[in-house]
Amino acid sequence: MYTFEISLNDGTVGEANSKTEEPPYKVGDEVYYEVVSNNERWGKKLKISKNPPQSFGGRKEDPAIQRRIENSWAIQTAVQILGVKPDKVTLKAYSVVLQETAESMLNLRDTLNQ
Repeated sequence: MYTFEISLNDGTVGEANSKTEEPPYKVGDEVYYEVVSNNERWGKKLKISKNPPQSFGGRKEDPAIQRRIENSWAIQTAVQILGVKPDKVTLKAYSVVLQETAESMLNLRDTLNQ
């Protein structure tokens, strides 16, 4: 670990550690910090991150990731309903029906949650 003395715009000064010779943030970057210890013997120790803190130890949901997960579920369910693409049907035609079925699954799910 590499130790750096950090001075923040709000006047907070302390030490922060990094696994690399250069920390993952630079002068002028917007960062979030937490004072993890503050005592006479070791001084003020900071935990610094470029990501906003997470409440209750959980990850903040990313709407784009959640949407992709839901779409993946809908497509997988539509494939299960429709089955394997028949040889006589083009991929383009199968994809259209697949998309319509997946959208129907999402709409059905949304009406159940109301």
